[in-house]
Amino acid sequence: MIREKQEGEDIVYMGGSREFGSAQVEVMRLKGDGSGVSISGVDSIPLYKAKAVILSAAVKTLNATAVEVIPAPPSGKFIEIVSAHAMLKFNSAGYDAVGAGDVLELRYTDSSGALLNATVSPVGFADAVADAHDMLHHAASGWAPLNAKVVAHIAVGEWYAAAGDGDLHLEILYRLRDLAI
Repeated sequence: MIREKQEGEDIVYMGGSREFGSAQVEVMRLKGDGSGVSISGVDSIPLYKAKAVILSAAVKTLNATAVEVIPAPPSGKFIEIVSAHAMLKFNSAGYDAVGAGDVLELRYTDSSGALLNATVSPVGFADAVADAHDMLHHAASGWAPLNAKVVAHIAVGEWYAAAGDGDLHLEILYRLRDLAI
């Protein structure tokens, strides 16, 4: 079960640390009490941070097997991505099969779900021979399905053919939103 961290206490809901197969994911609430805080008559929505580490063994097959990085929200909610930072932590070799179309993607549900980030060539990021950083910017448009998890996926092909062993670190800021406005 994922647990929420809130100033020394644990509340069952969203938060804490959990393994999703080959990724270690930590989710924590950054601000708010979950009920909405009134600021000059405007309700604020709590901000969450998911930190995922996708180990190199899973990065090597991230095209074939998407990895969950944010668990599905409670019933009647959808996930709104505020920002996403990716860091490829260099180990001993950059990935050797990186093509311009092999974009790191965040998607709802699975590798064929709605795209959450704009496509940026991974060349210079995935094949780097030092730690590399990338901000995953919002997709131009899209829809947000209710109760859907978020996964990381590589489009088109794998980054790995014979070399590459870096772990992929993701830090994603997001909100849980109600469908009704």
